Amino acid sequence: MGDILLSFPAIRALRAAYPTARIDFLTKPAYASLLLNHAGLNHVLVLQKGTIREVLTLRQKIRRDYTRVFDLHHNLRSCLLTIGWASDRLHRFRKFTVKRRLLAGWRINLLKNAPSVPLRYLACVEKAGATDDGLGLLLQRNAAASAVAETLVKSPIALAVGARWPTKAWPVERFIELIHLLPEEHFVLLGDGADGVRARAVAQAAPERVIDLTGKTDLLTVAEVIRRCRGMVANDSGLMHLACAVDTPVAALFGSTVREFGFFPFRARAKVLEASVDCRPCTTQGRRNCPQKSLVCLTAISAQEVREALYRLKVL
Repeated sequence: MGDILLSFPAIRALRAAYPTARIDFLTKPAYASLLLNHAGLNHVLVLQKGTIREVLTLRQKIRRDYTRVFDLHHNLRSCLLTIGWASDRLHRFRKFTVKRRLLAGWRINLLKNAPSVPLRYLACVEKAGATDDGLGLLLQRNAAASAVAETLVKSPIALAVGARWPTKAWPVERFIELIHLLPEEHFVLLGDGADGVRARAVAQAAPERVIDLTGKTDLLTVAEVIRRCRGMVANDSGLMHLACAVDTPVAALFGSTVREFGFFPFRARAKVLEASVDCRPCTTQGRRNCPQKSLVCLTAISAQEVREALYRLKVL
């Protein structure tokens, strides 16, 4: 999800440079809804299963129907889709794979001045004459989803309790401490079905003040719920970027990953909280287990610090 949201400035820049061009976006089914109403796109193509047969069929379509390709993923599948394209018509995102691994594995930091991921996406389309408009992610409001969100919440604080990887997830106990530190506030828990166990544990801390929506709404409704919230506390996750895209202030918790990888909040009302520990980063994307067995990069972030961040963001 985050990769798609971070591409929005590049899509806008490309549309501004080519107002009458056909601009389509290829993605996976889970996140296609974020793009369906994007003013900068004509069509959203969906890669259903990613089988070799499907990839080869799409490869033929791309060669037949398009004059330029912008590869914002730069992985094996996207390379297979674009084999044979001339360099002046194929523009790839700079992934810095080796430098990221050197930083995570050997603490050799060659990324101190590296641009963030959305700026690298913009650099990709700038090769075709597009220019950055200087704005943030900007997810357009969806009227139908907004109407549903209005029936679910008023103006609580959102808590995105999960993350794709355990080493990116602030402990459940810390979320519970935060709820107890803010006895006058109401909260809504957000995430997918995989976050349900964590969410239920958090919700039990104050059931009269906590609504658990994890796994219960579609992605566009989640976006509109976040838009209605006064603020959000989120792990390094797609929901953090979603808060940025709907201009909701976010306290962003970073554990096993760091700013140099390019995924900090982009042009948003945000406060990043991270611990200064020698073992960070231990991974380029996330991992299942903490090598130190302590998850100190996240346990060191206190509920009091998060509360202070919410004050600074004028959420409280």
